[in-house]
Amino acid sequence: MPLSLYERAGKGLEQEPYFPDAQKKAGLPYEDADRIWDIIWQGGWPGALELGPEERNRYFNAFITTFLEKDVAGIWNVGKLSAYQRFMQGLALRTGQELRIGQLARIAGVDESTAKRWLSIAEASGLVYLLRPLSGNAGKMLTKSPKVYMTDVGLAAFLCRRTTPAELKADMNSGAFFETFVITEILKSWVHNGRVPDFYFYRDPKRQKAIGLIIHHEGCWHPVEIKSSQTPHLEMAKNFAVLDKMGLKRGLGAIICNMAEKKRFLSDDVIAHSIFEI
Repeated sequence: MPLSLYERAGKGLEQEPYFPDAQKKAGLPYEDADRIWDIIWQGGWPGALELGPEERNRYFNAFITTFLEKDVAGIWNVGKLSAYQRFMQGLALRTGQELRIGQLARIAGVDESTAKRWLSIAEASGLVYLLRPLSGNAGKMLTKSPKVYMTDVGLAAFLCRRTTPAELKADMNSGAFFETFVITEILKSWVHNGRVPDFYFYRDPKRQKAIGLIIHHEGCWHPVEIKSSQTPHLEMAKNFAVLDKMGLKRGLGAIICNMAEKKRFLSDDVIAHSIFEI
């Protein structure tokens, strides 16, 4: 996977698998909101970290060409490379959202069975991460579709033609890009430690209740909300109690925000902190 925030800071070996933990030692030094969007837009691939905008564009163009020609065509034997590139663009535009395979198929100009195969290629190649929905007590999915996340937000921004960090920050889907960045940083904290993450999300369309991320760790279910906001408040955790009603042992919850404050308690069982405390 691309480099994590800890690896960029030369502290990769210090990072532990993330779950909400009030006793966790302090993370990385906080950086202001504009710098956060610089980091998100730049992407996490080692070859792109120090590049200016034009060089970054050439890097990602070469990255996509190599991926299409060597992986998609060479390994997976896909012949429609221009259609697969449109499929990648569709994934980038929908990062942080529930998967709609029919929409991706229409963007790429292929049938749904082909789109499903192409999605499995993207997942197996590490291009995307699929976050599965949490099932109800009876084993019935409250929502059946996984959420799809590009594993590098810089590549997603490039595919979506967001040409500056400011444009990405101002985008109507900036919350989804921010969520993608946080989800993948949490994912890296587990994968880079050789651990298999047990992550879910919850959404009940009928009751309009949702939890962005649920981390299952040592018998506890930790609810996490991710907000592109500098003012976390307890109302953001209003749906965490859903886990109690499902009969699950709820652990400490967290609101992860784009904020400057230190980690703090919003209640006895909910903390708020910045992405640099992951």
